[in-house]
Amino acid sequence: MLHPVYFLLHTTGGTDSYAADKKARSLNAQPCGAETRMNAKIQTYRWNPPPDTIVRPHGIYLLHGTGEHACRYEGLVTRLTSRGWRVGAHDHIGHGRSQGQRGLVYPENVLSTTATVQIEAFANETGATPVLFGHSLGGVLATQLVIEEKLAVSGLILSAPAYAAVMRPIDRIKLRLLSTFAPKLCLDLGYDPSRLTKDVAVQQAAVADPLIHGYKSATLVNWLLDTGQRMIDKAAQLDVDTLLMIAGADTVADSSKTRLFASKVPAGLLTVHDYEGDFHELLNETLERRERTLTDIEQWLERF
Repeated sequence: MLHPVYFLLHTTGGTDSYAADKKARSLNAQPCGAETRMNAKIQTYRWNPPPDTIVRPHGIYLLHGTGEHACRYEGLVTRLTSRGWRVGAHDHIGHGRSQGQRGLVYPENVLSTTATVQIEAFANETGATPVLFGHSLGGVLATQLVIEEKLAVSGLILSAPAYAAVMRPIDRIKLRLLSTFAPKLCLDLGYDPSRLTKDVAVQQAAVADPLIHGYKSATLVNWLLDTGQRMIDKAAQLDVDTLLMIAGADTVADSSKTRLFASKVPAGLLTVHDYEGDFHELLNETLERRERTLTDIEQWLERF
């Protein structure tokens, strides 16, 4: 059972609040609110270790992927808190219980500025620089925060970071045009969990989750493509201990580009697990596969 830090609940608009609260309660997460410079309320979360557990000096901050929300990481949060880790997270703007148009990233720096504020607040609460975890889009964002924004972190965990999408060249051209002429247009491109995990129960839960959406804007996808390519180009600038987990059968993110990123990171900083046959959502794969991934994360974290 998870034991959250109990903050005042700050209910935000723009989503199914009842369903959101029900999902948060299932994790025993206590949501609290914050605001961006755009005056959009951002939903944040805190989880504490159970009573009588020795608390680790560093916390872990989670950055989720596109179309999802922070409370999907129940398995990871449960394992981390049971081993003494304090965990923080927020729903990106336009995601989960946070306000903002679904799928829109505008202006392009809103993800990094919001995340920086939230992560620094978490670091102040715990009194230590956190380990930063990012999945997919969150992995690209986490890398950007460390390399370009020089955010102080103790370590970095990257789960199937989407440095490059599996996409046809013609689609890239269409995105560029849309980003120029209709930057705020968001389209429901659908959400197909069968491309993300082979676990049927997880697929069904994702389809039933009202906080998961398939909305994307050209601005969001172009941010992801541009930032991902910059991170590959700047990989040699990475300067923190990093755990990189690659989904070997990823049909969403181009794993070959992730391996290219890894090849450029300075020696001695990177631990790589390349999971043959795994789909994009490594932590939502079939039981045996996700248990292996969780164990790898736990073992890597023992250095802190």
